[in-house]
Parts: sequence; C-alpha cells; structure tokens
Amino acid sequence: MEVPIRSESEFNFDESELSCEDPKMQRLYDGIVGTLSSKIVQHRILEEDRLLFELYIESGRTQIVVCSKIYDGVTKSDQLLIWSEVGTVYDDAGAIAALRVGSQHPRVSAALNDDYLLSVRAFVELSSSVENLWAYLMLVAIAADVLEDTLFCWDRV
Repeated sequence: MEVPIRSESEFNFDESELSCEDPKMQRLYDGIVGTLSSKIVQHRILEEDRLLFELYIESGRTQIVVCSKIYDGVTKSDQLLIWSEVGTVYDDAGAIAALRVGSQHPRVSAALNDDYLLSVRAFVELSSSVENLWAYLMLVAIAADVLEDTLFCWDRV
C-alpha cells in the first residue's frame, strides 16, 4: 500500500497548536520562524508556551533547542530560558568537559540534573530583539553540539 505524501497545509490543525497564549512568546516564535526558517529543520509550540526548534549547525549536524519564559524576581523581568539536552554523563571526564563549556562559550552554562542528564543553557531578556534571541539560540545549539560530539562522538538527534 502506498501512502500519499502531503504538505502541512493539507492537515487540519487545532488553532491552539499554532499559537502561544503569551504574546511575547508568540512574537519570538513568529519572528524566528518568519525570518530564519532556512536555518530551522523543524519547529513547534509545545504545552505551556515552550518553543522547540531543531536548528542546522555549522558542523552539518542539527541540535534541538527549547525555549521557555520564566520570571526573574531579582531583575523583575521576564527572561527566556534556552536549553538543549546533551546526554547522560557517566564519568568524571564528562563532568570535566561540561565544566569547560563556560570557558569556551562564556554566555552559556552547563547544567546537570539529578539523573546526570547534561544540558547547555542560557538566559536572555525576553524583551530582546529577535536577532539577539536568535543569537542565543544558536550559541546554546553550537555549545551543546560541541559538547555532545566531545562526550559521545555522535549526534543525539
């Protein structure tokens, strides 16, 4: 049996799947998808207005990056948390490589959760320009990709 190939325009979408509840997140999503779609493999809006982008990286690989709005009580402003999961770290060499991320990429940091899942993160003002937000998306993606390649020698995506 042959299944016909369809474009997205032929599918029926629930309108809530195509838009964010928060207008600031929608501005970010529309701005990035509208102007930089050639650098994006796939994108979608997830629950709680989280944005997912799979980005082309200079290495020829791709990296998944997720964005979420958080409120910073210190600065009293909305921040965008940008992160990309790298993989589970099982040894000291992985932890050391994660610590090097900050010196090699000073605008991002590495984080390790309770299950030893390593991710690369950055925070940026949500009110920043789309170009600035895009730059941070790429910084996180590139740092995560380099770390992923260093630790595992393969592309997790």
